[in-house]
Amino acid sequence: MAKFTDQFDRHDPFSFLPSGIAFTWPAILLRDARVLLNGFDKAELIELAQAVEKLLTAYADPKDFPFEKEHWIWTRAKPEWLTDSDFKSSGSIRDAFEDLNIFLAMHDHSKLDVNPSLKARTEEWHLLATMAIWKLIDSWNIAHGQVVGKFNPSLTRSNKDIRSFEATSLAMEAQACCSSALQIKERARYLADLNAVRDHREKQKKKTVAKKGADARSKKYETYREKAIALANSRKFDSQDEEARWISDKLEYAPEKFVPMSSIKTWLRKYRKKV
Repeated sequence: MAKFTDQFDRHDPFSFLPSGIAFTWPAILLRDARVLLNGFDKAELIELAQAVEKLLTAYADPKDFPFEKEHWIWTRAKPEWLTDSDFKSSGSIRDAFEDLNIFLAMHDHSKLDVNPSLKARTEEWHLLATMAIWKLIDSWNIAHGQVVGKFNPSLTRSNKDIRSFEATSLAMEAQACCSSALQIKERARYLADLNAVRDHREKQKKKTVAKKGADARSKKYETYREKAIALANSRKFDSQDEEARWISDKLEYAPEKFVPMSSIKTWLRKYRKKV
């Protein structure tokens, strides 16, 4: 476990560039993570990282951590952590599992505690990309014999094998963070596209139903229009009102419901303009 403390103050998350052959692919991960975080600034990333650190501590609370052995997270426990008696504190749980796995197993985005304007712009993949940069910086620091984030204080310059193992583990966790972020973003985009297609189909379906209804009503009105014209030509009338009233009384389209006089007048007016 490497808690987030001052990693982004010691190394700028947007300009930090690890050097050396061993850090070639982590540098590529940094690029991918920064692309995901386009639009955020350093202060915002610090706020997000602090919020993630707070969430991880809460997620690893022994009272809430999933002790059901069927839960997938138990397959990710480090080999040296196998008994329930070891899970006495949030810190010990975070030592037993990578932060990424705790995050993926427990994350509830509604509990993200940052300022409202930042929260409105933040998605789950932004938090994972932030974590990826934080873990890569930790990996670099460990590889160079620096103690970070209250990491194991025994990692001195003399413990090269231990430092190499821990640095590699953190870099691999960072890679998994970045990969998970990309996958979650792509899944969200796919679901958004799928919902857009569904909404479009639903709108088209409603339009089709509405058009069929309109066509049916138009056909029905056309029948009554033709009847109204035929009745108007069947005799003479002293006025348009008399004509419309007489025809309306003869055009019953439902029990006790007759074609309005106004509709009849409109039909006859348009008909007579043509003839």
